[in-house]
Amino acid sequence: MLFGKTLGTALRCALLIAVTIGCVGLLTGEPLRIADPAVFVLAALATFGSALVLGALLSCLFLLTPAAMRIAEALVYPMSLLGGMIVPIRLLPGWLRQVPDVISLRWATEVLTAAAEGRAQSAAAWLCLGATTGGYALLARWAFRTVLHRARERGTLALS
Repeated sequence: MLFGKTLGTALRCALLIAVTIGCVGLLTGEPLRIADPAVFVLAALATFGSALVLGALLSCLFLLTPAAMRIAEALVYPMSLLGGMIVPIRLLPGWLRQVPDVISLRWATEVLTAAAEGRAQSAAAWLCLGATTGGYALLARWAFRTVLHRARERGTLALS
């Protein structure tokens, strides 16, 4: 059930992002141009998969606390900032520049941007996107097992 809700939310967000980008392109007269559509679609699917796994990890939080929505909302801006979606990572303070390396959004931004601009794809970026997503998957598995154990042991989740 958790996976289904996560998948549904991720699909809805992806659709809203695509519609927003399309509308902005129409309104400004500057439609999005993608130099390498096949690689862009592959990168978008990898990004979607990574977001889905991250959503599965965060969904365990929703079972533990009624304040989970507030926590998730509070994480959106820092994740977008550190992922390079708001400002380029090179403009972050030096002491903060290594933090984005463990955020899959940073690598997703790199492969999506390269595909849109027609630049050569970085194998390192693809490997890092896969590694961070894999790390999220391991954490999600551990978190789900922990939440499940708690539910079986206490007979409750967020109600305790």
